[in-house]
Amino acid sequence: MDTNALLDLVHGAQNQLWVDKVNEAHLTGRLCQ
Repeated sequence: MDTNALLDLVHGAQNQLWVDKVNEAHLTGRLCQ
């Protein structure tokens, strides 16, 4: 596996974690209102 492919995987995983956090915060905010 080359370095670029590995970096792409890590970057994709970080993006997914960020999206999950934003979605969770959005849902929590809606539920609290």
